[in-house]
Amino acid sequence: MLENDIFEQRLSAEAKRVLVKLQNDEPLSQDDKLIIVFKGQMNRFHHLYVELRQEILTLRQDMDRRFEEVQKRFE
Repeated sequence: MLENDIFEQRLSAEAKRVLVKLQNDEPLSQDDKLIIVFKGQMNRFHHLYVELRQEILTLRQDMDRRFEEVQKRFE
């Protein structure tokens, strides 16, 4: 987890550097372009993770509700 945090911090710093270059209409190197792609992918993965966690929570609540209904039928 710590390694991931360090990577994200470094990537964010590099992305800010590239953003400044974009704002100043400076040419981007191949590395700069890769940084932007990686940052975009990290953001997308984060959003997918959040969505997945929400779906799992919703599914679990639904399963718990159904289990309770079945349990009531047996009682």
